[in-house]
Amino acid sequence: MIEISDQQKSILQEFSRRKSHAINAYVPTNKKDHDQLSYHKAQNRYRLLFGGNQSGKSHAAAYDCACNARGKNPFGHPNITGRDVVIWVISTEYATIRNGIYNHLRNIIPDWELLTSGAKIPGTNLPSYFEVKRPDGFKTTIWFMSAKGDSREKFQAAAVDYFYIDEEIESFIWEELEARTLATAGTFSISATLVESYEWITKLESMALAGNPKVFMTRLRTDLNDYLDQDTVEYLKSKWSYETQEYRIYGKSRLIQGVVYNTWDDRKHIVDDFKIPEDWPRWCAIDPGIRVCATLWIACDPDGNCYGYREMYAQNEPLWQIAIEIKKAERFKLDKELTLKFNHYVWEETDESEHMVIRLIDPKGRARSEAGEESILSQLYSRYGLACTPADSSMRTGLEDCRFWIE
Repeated sequence: MIEISDQQKSILQEFSRRKSHAINAYVPTNKKDHDQLSYHKAQNRYRLLFGGNQSGKSHAAAYDCACNARGKNPFGHPNITGRDVVIWVISTEYATIRNGIYNHLRNIIPDWELLTSGAKIPGTNLPSYFEVKRPDGFKTTIWFMSAKGDSREKFQAAAVDYFYIDEEIESFIWEELEARTLATAGTFSISATLVESYEWITKLESMALAGNPKVFMTRLRTDLNDYLDQDTVEYLKSKWSYETQEYRIYGKSRLIQGVVYNTWDDRKHIVDDFKIPEDWPRWCAIDPGIRVCATLWIACDPDGNCYGYREMYAQNEPLWQIAIEIKKAERFKLDKELTLKFNHYVWEETDESEHMVIRLIDPKGRARSEAGEESILSQLYSRYGLACTPADSSMRTGLEDCRFWIE
């Protein structure tokens, strides 16, 4: 019988520990409607990993992040060599990072390759960064960054190789992140449950559906995650509405997948053109987005039927131009003489002018801009002669109201 020294035992134990480490235990799923493997193999600039709650998207993203941090990617990606690498992990807030990608990374990244951790972020139990050893002697720094309440400046003046965005972030932060890849041709992994369905993220989704080679997309279904209690999943499905299931179970967006008007039936809801009687009351709703301002006009007949009879989308237009287009659509004329005299828009009524019962606007329109300018609500009234009332955001959500109304 061969005796093994304590040192040899220690080496064998360490070898066994490393072999069974989480970095070697992960097996990505590869099945219809729950395909993690195709996400890892994709080499597109933008990789979209959409999924329902606890569908496995954060775990997959964390493993992918660990592979690129270590410089040992087993899925066919070319590894960066000969220099240090920078990775940003970003989410809406630090709590989301800690409960999502960070917890997975902490278990996945081998401790024998972890060089150091940064100081704790104030008010959190989260380090500001990890430093990971690479095979060529260089290192990767993984920075953890919250997009909540932070200004653009935080995301400027940096060259980043890989971005891992866990859950949705605001559009202005997304713009700054894209600008950080000019020197590195960096890539993006976006893992999210599309609760908000921001315009920038649904645009990427549309590009993927259209076959744009820069964008890859896959979805993970919560009910196909074998690690979850399926009785609980089925219970939640029985409680949640169709719309809620679409994004919380199936990883679909509110807009692209038809969640907003999924019950729309053109045989029931579309009517032939007709002249709206002058005595029918009319309403106008304005959503002044960052790039696109959407306006909708609705009229109601005496029986309570409502008709969306006009819509307008203004892209990257100044507020004065939007005001002119809205009033022109309502058959008003700009009185140029009085406008110049009083230094604000004065409108002249015509025989065909439409009068609104009320003009609603997204309640965010009453907030001042980042530069401290007067709010959109105030500008529309004081400068351009459009009186608006902020919508009541405490009411049932617009999606639910629309669905209830349509059905």
